[in-house]
Amino acid sequence: MDRVTVLALSRPRSRRRSSFPLSVEVHMGAWGSGVLQDDTALDFLDELRASDHPLDVMRDAFEAAATADYLEYGAGHGALVGAAVVDAILNGGTLGEEDQELETWISALDSGAAAGLRSAAVKACRRLIAPGSELDELWSENEEEYPRWRRGVEHIIQRLEAGAQPISHE
Repeated sequence: MDRVTVLALSRPRSRRRSSFPLSVEVHMGAWGSGVLQDDTALDFLDELRASDHPLDVMRDAFEAAATADYLEYGAGHGALVGAAVVDAILNGGTLGEEDQELETWISALDSGAAAGLRSAAVKACRRLIAPGSELDELWSENEEEYPRWRRGVEHIIQRLEAGAQPISHE
């Protein structure tokens, strides 16, 4: 019987003010083949949203991924989330989240500057599915989900290269 439960003290994720600053939550970590179905990916998205210059943060993530001898887990997620955001800015669609606040944030980003990141995002995603990528290695151990995850990355690459019609990244 496998059961994973994490008890954590955390700040409420809601933007609403609470009279009690900490809440006790029982939760499991996010895990799935979608772009935002991982805690590390969600943390990077939070970093982007908190930044005064999110496109610069994405540019740095793409450069780090493209030039890494070994692309580590966190850096790989940074590149993937950044590429999905660039795709959403340029081609429409969502990040697989039904979140109006996230959609508003994406629509406010500079599409001209995002277009300048298109080739860097593609290069970083190609590196993500190449040998020497921790994410690719870990996903390849899951015979059932790996093809779905890899197709998702390849789909982002194709959309960025072609400027395809809007769809969701799930």
